[in-house]
Amino acid sequence: MSQQQVRKEIQDALETLNKATVEEKEEIRKMMRDRFSHAWDMFNEQKGRVKEKMAHSQEILNERFQQFDHKVQENPWPYMGVAAASAFILGLLLRDHHR
Repeated sequence: MSQQQVRKEIQDALETLNKATVEEKEEIRKMMRDRFSHAWDMFNEQKGRVKEKMAHSQEILNERFQQFDHKVQENPWPYMGVAAASAFILGLLLRDHHR
């Protein structure tokens, strides 16, 4: 076999290997897309559910805050008493802690 024939054989082998590699790469790419597209769809579905729950929780939190604010506006004295008692107890705890 001449050197030129060997080069031709090597070149043909490399071309065949390159074609097989391209086909395999496309097949692997398709397989990965199929597998990950399902996972991506599930992720997006869960993401939508989480956003809905967060929006619902935000609505409930806003309602509760408005109710609390309304109660404090109607009769602030019990809340002021609780705040004063809490401050007094905290002061006693901190005073004892620094001795």
